[in-house]
Amino acid sequence: MPPQLLEQVEAVYPPEAAAQGLEATVRLELTLSATGEITDVKVPTPVGNGFDEAAVAAVRQFKFAPATKAGKAIPIRIVYEYSFKLEQKVVEVKSTRGALKGRILDEVGAPVAGVTIDVVSPEGTPIGAAVTGDDGAFEVPDLPPGVVTVELTPPEGFVASQIDEKITEGEEITVEYRLAKQTSIGATEDDDYTTTVRTRPRREEVARKTITLQEIVRIPGVQGDAVRAVENFPGVARPPFNNGQIIIRGSAPEDSAVYLHGFWVPLVYHFGGLTSIINSDILSKVDFLAGNYSGRYGRATGGIIDIATRAPKRKWTGYVEADFIDANFLVEGPVGKGSLALAARRSYVDAYLGLILPEDAGFDFTSAPVYYDYQALYNHPKVAGGDLTVLFFGSDDRLRLLFDDPAEVDPAVKGAISNHIGFIRTHAIWNRKLSRRTDLSLAAGLGVTQFDFSLGGAFEFNLDAVFTGLRAEVTHRFDAIAKGTFGYEHQLVPYDLFVKSPRPPQEGEFPAQPLTGQDILVTEQSTFDFTPAIYGELELKVGKTLTLFPSSRLEYVHFGDQVTMSPRLNGRWEASKQTLLKGGVGVFTQPTQPWEIDEAFGNPLARGEQALHVTVGLEQKLPAHWSVDTSFFYKYLWDTLVRSSVLTLRDGKLTQEGYNNEGVGRIYGGELLIRRELTKNFFAWISYTLSRSERKDRPGEDYRLFDFDQTHIVTLVASRKWGKGWQLGARWRYVSGNPQTPAVGAIYDADGDVYIPIPGRSNSERADAFHQLDVRLDKEWKFRTWALSLYLDVQNAYSRLNPEGYFYNFDYSKRSQVSGLPIIPSLGVRGEF
Repeated sequence: MPPQLLEQVEAVYPPEAAAQGLEATVRLELTLSATGEITDVKVPTPVGNGFDEAAVAAVRQFKFAPATKAGKAIPIRIVYEYSFKLEQKVVEVKSTRGALKGRILDEVGAPVAGVTIDVVSPEGTPIGAAVTGDDGAFEVPDLPPGVVTVELTPPEGFVASQIDEKITEGEEITVEYRLAKQTSIGATEDDDYTTTVRTRPRREEVARKTITLQEIVRIPGVQGDAVRAVENFPGVARPPFNNGQIIIRGSAPEDSAVYLHGFWVPLVYHFGGLTSIINSDILSKVDFLAGNYSGRYGRATGGIIDIATRAPKRKWTGYVEADFIDANFLVEGPVGKGSLALAARRSYVDAYLGLILPEDAGFDFTSAPVYYDYQALYNHPKVAGGDLTVLFFGSDDRLRLLFDDPAEVDPAVKGAISNHIGFIRTHAIWNRKLSRRTDLSLAAGLGVTQFDFSLGGAFEFNLDAVFTGLRAEVTHRFDAIAKGTFGYEHQLVPYDLFVKSPRPPQEGEFPAQPLTGQDILVTEQSTFDFTPAIYGELELKVGKTLTLFPSSRLEYVHFGDQVTMSPRLNGRWEASKQTLLKGGVGVFTQPTQPWEIDEAFGNPLARGEQALHVTVGLEQKLPAHWSVDTSFFYKYLWDTLVRSSVLTLRDGKLTQEGYNNEGVGRIYGGELLIRRELTKNFFAWISYTLSRSERKDRPGEDYRLFDFDQTHIVTLVASRKWGKGWQLGARWRYVSGNPQTPAVGAIYDADGDVYIPIPGRSNSERADAFHQLDVRLDKEWKFRTWALSLYLDVQNAYSRLNPEGYFYNFDYSKRSQVSGLPIIPSLGVRGEF
């Protein structure tokens, strides 16, 4: 850090020079001590006329703060110029132009030198430029008022980006930009696990939160998995047994969606939520939208998880990794003018599970749990004038076990239980800049899905589906205050379905009804699901600090032959550089499930559920890389499907209605996220959710608790690098127990030789609270061309037997607690090149 001038003394103008109207600039060499004291002043090139002596006399009286290096004061020699100018009468002319100045930093707050800044008008005309110095500072003067595009071209290792700024007449705007580093697996200490983001950040969603891959690998308990890391954000509830369900802001799991490249994916997690179905190291972002998202997203009344892949690197690199559960690899590098990444993973629990199960377990695995997934990602930056990305990926989960004896409470549960779900997909995404003001994005998806489940012959589910998807989106900047995004998307899914089972229980019902004695329904379908939609959203700048994001979505749902319009409005007000207020209101629609409108299982006249979202919030930046993000939310649900035993005339026959849309719901609460941004060695966050989720099944009834209502959700996360390759992190979670519907008795069914439980009041009890500590320890050794890492990830470190529900005996007279898993240590190794 250079010395800072604290006190300046004005020199005496030489009288003879002033009388002759002479002016001059004296160049001086100053030697400063480590305390900032001037110890020597020299004039290498004298200018005469008394200027040299006057300048030396004045400068010797200056006061400096000392120069520093690595925080330590040092002596230094500097050059200082002192100018002598005669007073002139100045006529002030008010400028009608503006200016842009600021600093460019990397993700940890260090200045980035050598960044080229180009300022471009809406018509694409260059109107200013600058280059950052060693301190990351820049200034672009003399800019015309209005919206301009700031294009940042950084040195190698960083990602280029574009930002729109509004220049105000006669004012200077001060900004701070952060550059993302390019992905570098096995790179230096400064840029481990960073990622490339090629798109502009979306700012319109009120509740959008983004987690970087640098943070993901530091979170204990998620095994470096990007999607699982989202469970640590406020608003995300914990499902029983961590079974992979996604429960966001008190909504049902099926009411939220995960999108990859804008397309819904059929499976998010492998068995039990152990890990997601795509390698996190090929992702560029994982965005979590708890609510009030724009019209770009549909078919959900809960939340959204939006995932996108990055471009593979243009040098050969990769890794191989294995732990107690699975093994995976990634290799990537240049292919022609493009780049290719290949990744795959397979579990091997099936190799040793049969050896460790006790002989009296009561069942045998004929096919032990096994899963695998694979990805091939290709990017070419110049295809028909645009950037092309193609992702081929797939996943497969299989399990088959054989029970020695029928279940005590349900004789129908006997024989084999088998489960298989697999899919193959291809996504192609092409982005092109049509002009300085217009961007085009096209995406297409194609794939097949197979899902088979059977339970001892009493329950069967078989689905074979073909997925086709299309998305086209245009973004255009109209003028200085308006920008619009307009798109079309659809999903067309032809499928064959066979189901043999009782009617599925609805949320809020007693879940443990025996299959024996229930009516077994059968349906066989060969049809399709088609959901086209058009959407539009605007970004409107109102004054200097307020931005509004109105949007709307018009959608057709083939199931139920329903057309919905979903208007939405979000807004952001920058009260200061550190304070941002935000809010939003909007309507959202969730289509019916296929069985809910099936003639055998459901009601062909059933409609999709709708919801109103309202959110207000505050984001506040704090010193030392800390920030606070708080939100208050309210959701009202209507047209919620509930069970109905009303008899109705269908095809000339009286039959049960199955379901109707008489249900309503309400969800309200607040969220708090205190977060320390990731720096070189440390990051942490505290998230807290206080919420209430309730449902009313029929008019005139009271509200009851939703199955997954969780009053308090607390997550504490911290991770630190300690030097010499050591890294230690911990996560502690506390979650209120899920509501439970108790059995208050039972009736003996002599025909089926089973007891039929008598349910108590819906969700009138609550299981004990869940809390757990997860710890992760990493050690890395770096060599010239490769690196080796060992890690120990311990889940439930103090081995608490967390309650997950209850198990009843044969006549429902007694029950015992079902506990979650005990301490689970996982030792892993990773080699990178």
